[in-house]
Amino acid sequence: MAAKAGSKKELSSKIADLFYHLLVLMADRELNPRDILFELRSRTGRASESRVLPSR
Repeated sequence: MAAKAGSKKELSSKIADLFYHLLVLMADRELNPRDILFELRSRTGRASESRVLPSR
């Protein structure tokens, strides 16, 4: 697994693959990053969307 034994480049590549597939799934299910941030916020109370995403 790249996370344990691979190089930084290999790990970056694997994370890019995962991120791509997550974005495809989110688009298919009509989710946006804000939905995910709200979920994280509800779990921890610390993931403030205002610090991560600019206001509209």
